[in-house]
Amino acid sequence: MRHATGKCAATSFFFGAPTVTFIFVHAGLRGCAVLDAGIYLQTRLLAARSHGLATLAQGALATWDGPVRAEFVIPRHYKLICGVSIGYASDHPVNQYNPGRRAAQGLLIPPLAAGQALQSGANL
Repeated sequence: MRHATGKCAATSFFFGAPTVTFIFVHAGLRGCAVLDAGIYLQTRLLAARSHGLATLAQGALATWDGPVRAEFVIPRHYKLICGVSIGYASDHPVNQYNPGRRAAQGLLIPPLAAGQALQSGANL
């Protein structure tokens, strides 16, 4: 499918990236496989960045299982987890956005006071 501009519709969907990869897991492995895939995905994103490439992991692509299967031979027992657009970042202002990071101290769960027991459903 092509847009009026002549660009492939998939190129627009992948934010203009020239390459997209899809991450699948074996359906029989359940949650453990998704965790493993996430660790693998993070490593791929960091490796691409170390080589000057920009990446965009797109979990929403998991809902596009049908079109992906129509283009590639994927065994039925594999589940699409996400896609990753890979390319060079444009100079568009959106690529300059940096929300900053929260201090590590703000991410820690406070310890219970001595002798205090955590009650079921209690807010920390």
